[in-house]
Amino acid sequence: MSRARNKLTAMQIKKAGPGTYQDGGGLSLKKTETAGKWIYRYSISGRRRDMGLGTLADVSLSEARQQRDKWQAVLGSGVDCH
Repeated sequence: MSRARNKLTAMQIKKAGPGTYQDGGGLSLKKTETAGKWIYRYSISGRRRDMGLGTLADVSLSEARQQRDKWQAVLGSGVDCH
């Protein structure tokens, strides 16, 4: 069974208050009252890692998804990105 991906919309993000929002595939947005940051959480060799993908002001939802997909491909080859 595959997990849902691309659950968030740009409008949901714009209206969202502080909190952590999951987009699926390891991508999440941690948002405060004034800012936010994109995080990609992955696991390699049994270790969980978090990778920052940029701030909400600098990286759109679409760009964050593209970065997640790029890093998933790298991880698929067995390379630790961290």
